[in-house]
Amino acid sequence: MKEQEIEVMVPSIQTVKTYRYDELPEESKGSIRDEWREHDYYDWSEEIASMKAIAKALNCDLRYEQDPWGWTVRLSPNFEYIDEEKISGVRALAYIENKFITPNEQGKYRSNGRCDERYRYYRSKCQMVFSCPFTGYYLDDDMWIAYEQWKNDLRKNPKNPNMTVEMFLAYVEDVLAKDLDAVVEDHKSDDYADDMIEANWDDRWYTIDGRDVTDDIA
Repeated sequence: MKEQEIEVMVPSIQTVKTYRYDELPEESKGSIRDEWREHDYYDWSEEIASMKAIAKALNCDLRYEQDPWGWTVRLSPNFEYIDEEKISGVRALAYIENKFITPNEQGKYRSNGRCDERYRYYRSKCQMVFSCPFTGYYLDDDMWIAYEQWKNDLRKNPKNPNMTVEMFLAYVEDVLAKDLDAVVEDHKSDDYADDMIEANWDDRWYTIDGRDVTDDIA
């Protein structure tokens, strides 16, 4: 046996100033945001349901994948006749409208009130306003967004042989992938992390340097 001196850490209670997350200085929030992002899980079920509904409306098989470089969306047509996807130009426009757009129009006709240059009130011509017709989720509108983009490009060059039904499907894929990537980018932003932390960790206390002391409070 040998008697030796050792250091003993005696517990003590200190009084320190504590802060909620939104009270911290900006330079103290970085590590807390990193902690949130490390455990953040986003449920993609609504986006996937919307993509499946669009694929069904387009009579296509759907494949999608997320990797570190972003989302990939693929629509493989199951058309009734061979080479329908190769139809181009104004024939493709008519095909898309008759096969995909008109059968799925579930918007409402609305007329907006306006004033002319003499401030006389009148109502504009009724127009179809679409609003998420498949699942009720905003991604539903991507089929119409892609259609308008494709149609505008066709108008610029109506004889372009590349403006086919198949190209329209590629436009839909591109719009969907960009919207999905936008969600990912939004989740990387400090504003998103701040909103989520304030909403979900509103019971936590921090020191001025951002150290979580919630469990240490006596």
